[in-house]
Amino acid sequence: MEKGKDRGGAKPLQATVVIRLIAGGYLVYLAHDLFKIYLNPAEGGKIYQLGCAAFFFAVGAGLAVWSGMKLIKGDYVKNGERADGGETQTDEESAEDAGAADGTKEAAEETPEADDTEKIINIQEDDGNDRS
Repeated sequence: MEKGKDRGGAKPLQATVVIRLIAGGYLVYLAHDLFKIYLNPAEGGKIYQLGCAAFFFAVGAGLAVWSGMKLIKGDYVKNGERADGGETQTDEESAEDAGAADGTKEAAEETPEADDTEKIINIQEDDGNDRS
């Protein structure tokens, strides 16, 4: 694979990268504690503790290094951006864009969901029961 070529994977969110960095650091911390317990003769360390410590260290270090590289390179989606690099739109802006494509703003506001909502409201108002 060529160096610097985009692999085509989706960029993770900034919060996801930070959480992965914290989780990786925590796994390395757990590995350190397990290794300390294994080395303490009074605790009676078992061989599975050493195996778990090695596994936690490998996974935690890998996760922390991967997340750190993403943060340093800036290869993540920042808050308020879309994955394709543009800014996010609110519902009102997307409705205005849809209405602008038809030439009217009313076209964006009249949807089948709005008709169903009006029917439900009318049914609830005229259910025939006198609750007073």
